[in-house]
Amino acid sequence: MIEIESLPVVPWKNGGGSTRNLAVEPAHAGFENFVWRVSVADVARPGAFSLFPGVDRILVPLSGGGMQIDRGKGAEVLSPFVPLSFRGEESIQAALPGGATRDLNVMVRRGLAEAIVEVWRGDVRLGRDADEAVFVCARGAFLIDGDRLAEGQATRRSGLRADTALVSSLPDSVLIGAMIRRIGDAA
Repeated sequence: MIEIESLPVVPWKNGGGSTRNLAVEPAHAGFENFVWRVSVADVARPGAFSLFPGVDRILVPLSGGGMQIDRGKGAEVLSPFVPLSFRGEESIQAALPGGATRDLNVMVRRGLAEAIVEVWRGDVRLGRDADEAVFVCARGAFLIDGDRLAEGQATRRSGLRADTALVSSLPDSVLIGAMIRRIGDAA
C-alpha cells in the first residue's frame, strides 16, 4: 500500500503548486517523457493549469473548498468525486472559492496510453481488464481482492482482470480507480 502523505512533494510543471506521484510509467520519468502518470495534487492558490500538449488528463476533486475552472466558456464548478476529462494543451484557469483543494490527476500521453477513471461507493466487480490500475481510497476503506485499502492510501496493480472484487468495508466509503491501457508504441 502507498501512504499518500509519505510520498515526496514534487513542484508542478508551471511552478504554481505541488503534487505527490502515486505511479509514473516509465518509472522516474519526468513531465516531458512519461507515458502515463497518476498523482495527488494540493492546490493552495488560484491560477493556470500546467500545459501538457499531447496529453489527455482526468481530474477528480478529492477534498477541500471546491474548485471552479474557466476554459474560456465561463466558470464550471467541479463536484467532489466527479471526474473531469480534458486535453493537456487546453488553457484552463482555476479559482478556489472555498480555499485549498486536493485532487487526483491522471495523465496519459495521447497515442501511447488511454485511461478511464471510475468512482465506486459500494461493492462491485471491475467491468474491464486493465494493464495497470491505480486505486485511491478517498473515504472510508475498501478491500481489493482481499487487501485492505484505507482512507489516504493508494495501491497500484498490474494485469487486473475484469472480475476483480472491490468491497466497501465501511459506510460511505469512496474508492477511485484509474485504469490504464497501453496502446501504440507503449504496448
